[in-house]
Amino acid sequence: MRRQDAHVRIGNVTGLRDDLRACLRPETKLRRIRRSWCQLLSPRLQRCTASSDHLSIFPNDCTLDSQIRAAADVGVRFHASRGSMSLGESQGGLPPDDVTQSGEAIMADCERLIRIAAETTGRRQWTWRDRACDVGRTCARTTVAQAFQAHAGVDLMASIRADGVDLHGLRGAAHAIGIRVADDDTWSDLFSRILAERIEPKLGSGQPEILSEYPTHEAALARATPHDQRIAERFEIYACGVELANGFGELTDADQQRMRFESEMAEKERIYGERYPIDEDFLAALDSGKVTSKYVPAELPPLENGEIPPDKYNKWEGMLFPDTYEFSEDATPEAILQKLADQMTSELDELGFQNSEAKVGLTPYETVIVASLVEKEAGTPPEERSQIARVIYNRLAAPEILGIDATAVYSKGKPGGQLTTQELRDETDPFNTRTKQGLPPTPVGLPSRASLKAAIAPEEGAWMYYVLVEPGVHAFVDTQAEFIELRDKARNEGVIQ
Repeated sequence: MRRQDAHVRIGNVTGLRDDLRACLRPETKLRRIRRSWCQLLSPRLQRCTASSDHLSIFPNDCTLDSQIRAAADVGVRFHASRGSMSLGESQGGLPPDDVTQSGEAIMADCERLIRIAAETTGRRQWTWRDRACDVGRTCARTTVAQAFQAHAGVDLMASIRADGVDLHGLRGAAHAIGIRVADDDTWSDLFSRILAERIEPKLGSGQPEILSEYPTHEAALARATPHDQRIAERFEIYACGVELANGFGELTDADQQRMRFESEMAEKERIYGERYPIDEDFLAALDSGKVTSKYVPAELPPLENGEIPPDKYNKWEGMLFPDTYEFSEDATPEAILQKLADQMTSELDELGFQNSEAKVGLTPYETVIVASLVEKEAGTPPEERSQIARVIYNRLAAPEILGIDATAVYSKGKPGGQLTTQELRDETDPFNTRTKQGLPPTPVGLPSRASLKAAIAPEEGAWMYYVLVEPGVHAFVDTQAEFIELRDKARNEGVIQ
């Protein structure tokens, strides 16, 4: 089971195989988590692999044509398996935002899959040897560092530096807790030994457990976490001390991946006296077809309730500058999109968005969200844009809900703006600024330069409200009483409903 940036492998524990087989029947509740990413992973020969210093590959005379190379239309298509064969897949041309999921979402999906297996079969209690686990319970969450401290008394992070690992420090810690230490042990050897002997047998006792945030040194294909480059977006799920599934956020930076491959092959040559060539096709795939912008976040922040934004929330919304462009007939879609993204970057740089936190107290991306709201709300007079921006900032600071219906119009896909009372009261929609505090998760449209300028340099004022008083013209007031008076007058005059 796989998404563009995450891999999941299902293992085996008593009761799990039959439970999963039952779950995979079309009529079962598995459809509750089924999305457009369901695909089949089929075995294929790979030209070479450089993902692990302990993998050995058999020589063969096969000729690899383009059909069995890892596809690169939307990202990386490579996953090394144990033994002699690697696994690849073709993604079929889906755009990245249709298939990309964060590691948190993948963990939640795995947890739901296990729970559905238990519900479908009526068997919540899974056993392995003398251990039992109630898989109907919510997964416990533990980081690798926390597990090392709790189950082995080892401060793992003390042996990991920004520029590498401290073998001497981990050797001393392992020796102190009675773990066998050999003269030729590497840091990875000791890490794996402590994990296998002292930690894994205790994981998933009583309830399933997710072990996350592995050291980057132990996650060759996984990207580093945003908050600490020493640890990676890799996780494993355990029950009864047995690994059920694992996944990782896929590293898509070609330069970083090359460095990791070279380090792995240097270690392989030291241990085994041989090294494999680095897969240049794979690295080229990483480096192709990407549209980038320093102002677009790698991932959207969690929602108000802590949940990860769903796939449909496109972080690129509003981040391509609206203008007239000229392209050659052979321009690729990536080149076209990159030009629009570069133009937006240029506009934001010129307006000073890189200093938005000092100017308006929001990140550059959040400030673009404000600009998109201004674009939707502004009337005809040019000065209204900076006044509307000020109202938004004042209400965010109060804090007061924004109450901008354009956000719900965007979410519900109703460009005409005709929302029902039920839709306006929808408390489950993160874009509904009548019911949710703060900004919507993404921009709600393409902001013009005028709206971007208004968002980064709003007019000074104490306004908290604005009311449409004639077509294309708003009045701005400070108090709710003034707002109600103007609103009622506008309704009586038929300006608003």
